[in-house]
Order: sequence, then structure tokens, then C-alpha cells
Amino acid sequence: MIRTAQAGFILSALVAIPVFLTGESAEHAIRDYPAVVNSDIHEHEEVAEITIWFIYALGLLAISGFFLDRTKLIFKKWFMLLLLLLSLASSAAIGFTGFLGGYIRHPEIRVSQNNLPQPSPNDGTEEGE
Repeated sequence: MIRTAQAGFILSALVAIPVFLTGESAEHAIRDYPAVVNSDIHEHEEVAEITIWFIYALGLLAISGFFLDRTKLIFKKWFMLLLLLLSLASSAAIGFTGFLGGYIRHPEIRVSQNNLPQPSPNDGTEEGE
């Protein structure tokens, strides 16, 4: 099961390369769409640059894990803990990057104080009651 997880992490790192590289062309394709805010694109891009390093580190750590089968058991336990923590951090970074990417084409999901319903001045009570 550990080897399968490591193979999945390596595959994820390899798949992340073309996904990251197509981001620039996707930016140029939607930059002039109505309701697309350039600051949303920039924020998504900045977080994606950090996320890709998490994914690369996870892939490299998983590759090195294939060579640890013959090492001491205590070292292997620490390695597996590190692999788990890095996979959780990578998953969180991927999720946050996708969350920010959703703002680019779906600005309606961004809630601000201006979009919240405002209470009526008389709070639903009539004067004179």
C-alpha cells in the first residue's frame, strides 16, 4: 500500500508539470472576459507557484522512498511521517489553489459586505404598533 501511495505521488508530480505550464496560456485566453478580475488571476497564479513546489517535493520524496526499503526501521517511520505531512500540505495547497481559481470564472461565489442583504430600516415592525 505504501508503494502504491508513493507511485501515486510520483504520478501526481508528473501530471502537475503540464497543468502548471498551461496556466499562462489559460490566463491569456480569459483575461479579457467580462467579470474576470486580473487580481484574482494574479492571486491564483502566486499560490499555484508555491503549490507546484509542494507537489515537486512530494514527488521527489516519494521517489527516494523506493530506495528506503533496506534502511533501518526507525528511519523509515520518520520518513513515512514526513511523507504523510508533505502529502497533507500538498493537498491543502492544491485545494486552496483550486478554490482561488474558482473565483476567476465564478465571481458570484465571492461574498463581500456589499453583496449581503441589508436589514430594512424598520426591522420588519411597523410604526405605531
